[in-house]
Amino acid sequence: MNTKKSQININLARAIAGAIGFNPKVYPHYDEDNLNNIDILECTDPLDQKNSFFCTIGLSDIPVKILNEEQDFGIEIFIVAKDKNEFASRLLSSCSFFIGKDNWEARPGAVFNNVISLYNKNIEMKHIYFTEPFLWQDKLKQISSNIKEKNVLFLLAVPISESELLYKNKNGDEEFEKLLFLNNDIDLFDFNRKSVI
Repeated sequence: MNTKKSQININLARAIAGAIGFNPKVYPHYDEDNLNNIDILECTDPLDQKNSFFCTIGLSDIPVKILNEEQDFGIEIFIVAKDKNEFASRLLSSCSFFIGKDNWEARPGAVFNNVISLYNKNIEMKHIYFTEPFLWQDKLKQISSNIKEKNVLFLLAVPISESELLYKNKNGDEEFEKLLFLNNDIDLFDFNRKSVI
């Protein structure tokens, strides 16, 4: 899995940075063997400069499989974090490698178990839950429609706790998202937030 420094992906990075943040930087992340890489865009939140946005660039070049069927679109993943978070971009790259190398399925409602624990075992948030990037949905849809060379969909990676995962598994995605985003209005940027359950 090696992402390409294509003009399409350069344009994609510029469009994302222009839509959601400022002070963009793109840098490669490599797997443990230095055989595979993914580019990560980092930019600053214009509403609170203590926060940062991170987004994969080029993951959408890799065909997505859902239930072992190849789809006609690719994905890029967002994660948002308080500025002092030291591992958000590495966490995002790990999720990318699980998708690109190990064929993990990333879609709304999917969970990557224990991936946060790879970087920090001392916080309540352990897993990554994927959902639509609802805060930036309109801007990202416009970007997707302007990229003619490939079909790009965006996912938001949300850190969740073990008890929240159990609630999701018992009650389903719709009730779970109500719990997180409507009933408790969680701080998406805070990996150190307290579990709502």
